[in-house]
Amino acid sequence: MMTQNKRSISRALTVTLISTVVAVSVITVTLIYHTISQRAKAQLEEKADEYIISLAGVLEIPLWDLDERNIIRTGQAFTQNELVEMLKITNSMGDVYFDFKRESQAPLVSRTRKILHEGQFLGNVEISLTTKYDTEINRQLLLSGMGTLSVVILVLVVATGFLLRMLLNKPLDCLAEIANAYASGRYDPSGYDMLFLEFQPLVGALAEMGDKITSQMTELRNAEKKYRGIFENAVEGIFQSIPEGRFLNVNPSMARILGYDSAEELIENIADIGQQLYVNPGQRETFIQQMRDGKTVSGFHVQMYCKNRRIVWVSLHARPVLNENGQLLLTEGILEDITEPKRVEAERIKLEDQLRQSQKMETVGLLAGGIAHDFNNLLTPILGYCELLIAGFPEEDPRRQKLQHVWQAAERAKDLTHRLLAFSRKQMIELKTVDLGALIRQFESMLRRTIRESIHIEVRISPSIGLVRADARQIEQILINLSINAQDAMPEGGTLTIEAADIDLDESYTSSHPEIAPGAYVMLAISDTGVGMDEETMEHIFDPFFTTKELGRGTGLGLSTVYGIVKQHGGSISVYSEKNQGSIFKTFLPRTVTEGAMIEAIEPLPDELAHGDETILLVEDNEMVRMLACTMLQSLGYQVIVAENPDQCTKLAGEHKSPISLLLTDVVMPGMNGRDLFDRLRLSLPDLKVLFMSGYTSNVIMHHGVVDEGMHFIQKPFSMHTLSQKVRHVLVS
Repeated sequence: MMTQNKRSISRALTVTLISTVVAVSVITVTLIYHTISQRAKAQLEEKADEYIISLAGVLEIPLWDLDERNIIRTGQAFTQNELVEMLKITNSMGDVYFDFKRESQAPLVSRTRKILHEGQFLGNVEISLTTKYDTEINRQLLLSGMGTLSVVILVLVVATGFLLRMLLNKPLDCLAEIANAYASGRYDPSGYDMLFLEFQPLVGALAEMGDKITSQMTELRNAEKKYRGIFENAVEGIFQSIPEGRFLNVNPSMARILGYDSAEELIENIADIGQQLYVNPGQRETFIQQMRDGKTVSGFHVQMYCKNRRIVWVSLHARPVLNENGQLLLTEGILEDITEPKRVEAERIKLEDQLRQSQKMETVGLLAGGIAHDFNNLLTPILGYCELLIAGFPEEDPRRQKLQHVWQAAERAKDLTHRLLAFSRKQMIELKTVDLGALIRQFESMLRRTIRESIHIEVRISPSIGLVRADARQIEQILINLSINAQDAMPEGGTLTIEAADIDLDESYTSSHPEIAPGAYVMLAISDTGVGMDEETMEHIFDPFFTTKELGRGTGLGLSTVYGIVKQHGGSISVYSEKNQGSIFKTFLPRTVTEGAMIEAIEPLPDELAHGDETILLVEDNEMVRMLACTMLQSLGYQVIVAENPDQCTKLAGEHKSPISLLLTDVVMPGMNGRDLFDRLRLSLPDLKVLFMSGYTSNVIMHHGVVDEGMHFIQKPFSMHTLSQKVRHVLVS
C-alpha cells in the first residue's frame, strides 16, 4: 500500500507564512524605497529649479554690467554645495565665463535657463545636481531592508510553530503600521512595541533611515529659518505686491518705515497701494507700467503717507515676476527710507543758494559803490556851479530856467548815486538811539498824504517796542521805499499794513536763515494785498536796476536801497509773497539797551545860507571840486587857503600867520589821508576843527559806513546851502 504524499500543514504554513512575510517585506521595502526615491528625486528636481531661477536672477545684473569678477564669485559660491555636479555660465555669444564639473558617474538632474535683462538675451546658465547621495541613501535602505528580510525568514524557519500559532500576527501588524507610518511621513519606529529581537534589525534599519530623512528635513528647515531671519531683520523694507494694489508679503522694517505696528497690520489695512500710500498716485501707475514692461526699477524716489498721514521720502528698488506669457504676476522689491538724506540735501541746496545770492549782492555792491564814488566827483562841480550860476540870474531870465533844468537833472543823478551807495553799504550814516515806534507815527501823517486814497493804511505798533541804533533818515527811506513798492503792487487799491514789534530770534530760526545771528531784534513789517510775486521774481527783487514796472516808471533801485540800508544797520530783510496773495517785507534791526536820548523827529536844516568870516584851510586833490568849494566858501564870506595835497597844505598852514579855524579836507588823497593830515596839523594848531568830505565811505573816519564819534562829515556832491550849514555847525560846535 502506497503512502499518499500529503502536504505538511506546518510546512505549508511555514512556506505560506514565509512567502507572505517575504512578500509583505518586499512590498514594504519596495514601497518605502519607491516613496523615498520618488520624494528624493522630486526634491532634487525642485532644488534644481530653485537653483537655476536663483542663478538667473543673481547673474542678470553682473552679466549686464559685464562684471566677470562677480560672475565667477557667484559661480564659486554655488559650487560649494556638494549637490552641484556641473555649473556652466556663458554669455550671449557663447563665451564661457564659468565652467565647473565634478568627476562622477551618477545620474544627474540638469537645468538650463536663459538670462534676460529687460527682455534682452544676456546668456545661459546650466546646472546639474548629482543623485549619488540620494542613490547611496536608497541603496543603504534597500540593503537594510534585504538584510532584515533575510533575518526574518531565518527566524521564521527556526521558530515556525510558536510564531505560526501564537505570535505571528502581532509583529506583522506592527510591521505594517511602521510601513504605513513611513509612507505617511512619520519616520520614528521607536513608538511601536516589537516583542521579538528578530524584528529589531528591521526596526533599526528603519530608524536609521528615519534619522537620515529627519536630518535632511532639519537642514532644509534651518536654511529656511536663515533666509527668514534675513527677511525679518533687514533694515530696508522688503515687499511683494500684486499689480492690483495689495501687498502679499512685507517685512517688519517695511511696516516700521510706514508707521505700522506690524507687517500684518500693513497688509490688512492697505487695499490700494497707489491711492492709500502714494502722495502722487500717478507715480504708482508709472512704477507698475515699468514692471509690466519687464523692467527692473532702481532708485525710484517717491513720497508716501505713513499711518499717521506723515509724509516720508522713499527709494524703491524692484523687479517684476512675470508668467510664461510675459504678464506681470507680482512685484518684489526693497523700500528704503530717504527722508533725512532728502532733508539734508534740500538744506544744502538752500544754503548754497543763499551763499551765492550773498556773494552776488556783495560783488554788485562793490561795483555800484565804485561807480557812485567817481560819479559823485563829477556831479559835485556840476551841481555847485549850476547853483552859483542860478543865483546870479534874475527870476525872469530865460537862462536861469535852462540852468535849473540842468540842475534838476544833476539832482536826479545825485539821488541815483546815493541809492547806489545805500545798496553797496558805502553811504555815510550817523547812528543814534531811535524809538522806531515814534518814528513810524511821525511818518504816518506824511505817508497818508503820499499814498493814494484807494489804499487803506493800517499801523500796528507794539506798546512796549524796544529801541534801535539807527540813522533816522535812513529808516524813513526804508519806510518810503517799501510803502511806494506796496502801493505800486495794488493798482486797484487794497490795504497797506505797517507793523513794528520786538522779536527774539533763536537758533531754530537762524539755522535756516544764516544771514542773521540769534538775538534780540525789532521787527518792522510792511505788507500789502496786491498782485504778489512768483519765486523767480523774488530771487531778483533786491538786485539793483531790477524792476517789473514799465520802462521809465522806475529805476529798479528802491528795494536794493532798502537792502543796503538794512545790511549797513547790521540787520536782515526777508520777503514772502504769492501770486495774487500780496507780499510782506520783514526787516529785523538789532535791539539796543543803550541809554540816551531817543530820536523821534528829524530836524530839517534852516532854509537860509549860513555866512562867516573865519579862515578855512581847504584840501582837495580833485581840481574841479577844489575850485568849486573855494568859490562857495568865498561867496559865504570866509577866507580860504587852498591846497591840492597834504604836503602843500602843511606848508601853507605853517606859513600862514593869522589863526586858521577849520580844515575842510577830502578823506582819501595821494600820500596821506585826511585824518592823518588833521592829526599832524593839530600838533601846531590845537584849536583847529575839521570837516571831512568824500563821495565814498572810508574806514579812515568811519567803520562800515558809520561815522566815528565826534567826526563831522559832508557827502559829495553837496549844495552851497548844505556846505554853509555844515561849516557853520562845525565852527560853532
